Amino acid sequence: MLIIKPYQTILVPLDGSENSQIALAHAIYLAEQCHAAISLLHVVNLSSVFALSPYEQSNYVLMKDVQDSLEEIGKKVLSEAASKIPAVIKTHSSLEFGSPGHIIVETAEKLKADLIVMGSRGLGPVKGLFMGSISNYVTGHSPIPVFIVRSV
Repeated sequence: MLIIKPYQTILVPLDGSENSQIALAHAIYLAEQCHAAISLLHVVNLSSVFALSPYEQSNYVLMKDVQDSLEEIGKKVLSEAASKIPAVIKTHSSLEFGSPGHIIVETAEKLKADLIVMGSRGLGPVKGLFMGSISNYVTGHSPIPVFIVRSV
């Protein structure tokens, strides 16, 4: 007989999208039911920085400005999300740099999280195939359950 233990730590990757906000609401509900902690994560996708032209990449000041701007956006996303979580739920926030899918899976392992609750951008199978999908990567590589939320 399979025994499922209550979740103790729920990882919630956030990108500021509507779907990530809906995922946060689901995570809060689950955390309240299981008396679990929520760990918020925002990943600054460095591919945004490397998408600049070679000329722009050679401009250190521009690169630093782009990185700083993305970091500030991430801090704002985390701060706004943390403000929505009831005080009775233990909460931790982290901002990381790198490839989002890889960092999400790696963070879940480091935290010994029991569940990942995340939004899906809803790109559809064709766009997701060509553009890549963070939620597809995470579900394919995560050693723990992944709850994908998308609005209809």
